[in-house]
Amino acid sequence: MFRFSPRDKVIDLKYFPPLLEMATKQGVALPLLLEGTQLSRAELSLDDHKISAAQANALLNNIAQYCPPLTALDYGACLNLSAFGVVGFAALSSPTARDAINIAHRYMPVVLPLLSINVHEQGDWAYIKLDITYPLDSDAERILLETALSSLYTMASFVLQENLPRLQLHTRRPELPYYQTFLEGLNVDYHGDC
Repeated sequence: MFRFSPRDKVIDLKYFPPLLEMATKQGVALPLLLEGTQLSRAELSLDDHKISAAQANALLNNIAQYCPPLTALDYGACLNLSAFGVVGFAALSSPTARDAINIAHRYMPVVLPLLSINVHEQGDWAYIKLDITYPLDSDAERILLETALSSLYTMASFVLQENLPRLQLHTRRPELPYYQTFLEGLNVDYHGDC
């Protein structure tokens, strides 16, 4: 496991500016979104800029506090394999969906060290488990998981296309009212509080 302190700059900032742009288009002022992050507007356009877990936590908390409820889910739906750079392209060029998932599992700590993906197979079923690997505030954790789960669904739909089976999504968190709005028309059965 990759170990780092709250102040170590190990998280790639490149995933946040599109989310912030989405939020500002929804009417949220950028200064509110950057509140407590110690990030400047200019840093958002820097290539290969890294932020700390503390900065990511503050940014995700601001998204949770100031943005409409579906923001993280809508943003995650925009993140297909190509959004994850070399790791995404490696998954995209994998011969099977299983290989693509294994690449995500193996390299997620490099792409986003706050999150891990583990895959377990049992009989005809594959279980993909997402875990937060760093202590985040509850709202920040929720925003990160909503984005990741939505992105995983987008990637699975892209890779499996017409072979996408009906998916079961189980979370420890209680179901929030906007989840059913987002899941409408998707091939997913959702179960919260389990």
